[in-house]
Amino acid sequence: MMPPRKDPSKRPGSKGPAGTPASGTPRPASKVPGPPGAKPASKPVAKPGTPLPAPAGKAPKMMRSGGSAGPLRRSAAPTHGSGTNPKVKIYAIGAVVGLVVIIGILFGVRSSRGNPDDVKKELQAKLAEIDKLPPEEIIKKHEELKKLLQNSAYNTGSCGSDYNQLVRAEEHARPLAERQEKADDDVGPFLLKYDQMKPSLDQAKAQSLLDQVSSLLNDYGLTPYREKLDAIKKELLDWLGSHTSTGSAADDWVPMKVEVDRLADANDFKRAFERAGEYGRKWAGQMSSTIQRQFDELKDSLSRKLKRFIEDTLREAKDLNDHGQTADARTKLQQAMEKVEGLEGYSELDGALRNLGGN
Repeated sequence: MMPPRKDPSKRPGSKGPAGTPASGTPRPASKVPGPPGAKPASKPVAKPGTPLPAPAGKAPKMMRSGGSAGPLRRSAAPTHGSGTNPKVKIYAIGAVVGLVVIIGILFGVRSSRGNPDDVKKELQAKLAEIDKLPPEEIIKKHEELKKLLQNSAYNTGSCGSDYNQLVRAEEHARPLAERQEKADDDVGPFLLKYDQMKPSLDQAKAQSLLDQVSSLLNDYGLTPYREKLDAIKKELLDWLGSHTSTGSAADDWVPMKVEVDRLADANDFKRAFERAGEYGRKWAGQMSSTIQRQFDELKDSLSRKLKRFIEDTLREAKDLNDHGQTADARTKLQQAMEKVEGLEGYSELDGALRNLGGN
């Protein structure tokens, strides 16, 4: 049995009755003629790389970045400022932060140093306080001056002459403090020995103690021990004067002259004049004309040697100072002053020492 034949009019794409489109086929849009002479509208042509606008009611098409394979992204119009380099922003922010930090550091340094006028007044007050310390506390004075020198806040232009005064004060106190420390080591044991030997003095012991105290006075006469040493020396001279046989001026002349010459050769003019003075006082009015003439010549010789010593010391100190060795020049003058204390020329040495302090 043959299958029934299908109706050709019902086939897809086939035409039905005359003038009627086949079912399922859309009718063509009717063309409405425009005004006479008008050109037909052309389709919009997009520039390369520019997406066509999406039809109304439809989402914009998705594109691949740069035309390469990868995740799709939605095309969007560029926003304002999107062309700024992010690194430029980072550098600008870093520069601002760095400037703020530097300003803070400078402000902190200035604050830590304090007001220049206040620092200057503070240094002046401390120098005045240290200057009030008594001579026997020279070691403490030197230590306090060193502490001030170690404070960098004072070594500024604001302190000016006050800082220079501090430097000179420390240079002046240094040798005195060193001498005081040495005096503590040498004079202390002698004072103890003298107290122990004093109750049982004899001629030999008294003479030995006298030699020792004279030597200590020569070395440490500018220290606070001077008063005690001078008192001991006077006691020993008084004891020897009351316990020594009289003898004669002629007998004492040679030993005295030998000792004076030895002291003068060592530039110890203070003790040399003291020894000659003791002889003159002891035998005043009892010396023969010959001994008196020799005694006068001895004193004149001592004076000439003393004058030459003063001149040499001043010249050498000046040379040291001119070559920048001010500390050495000061020490030389101080040592010379100990050997001529109370004698002619002492004031010249003292004046030269003060002038060094003004450099």
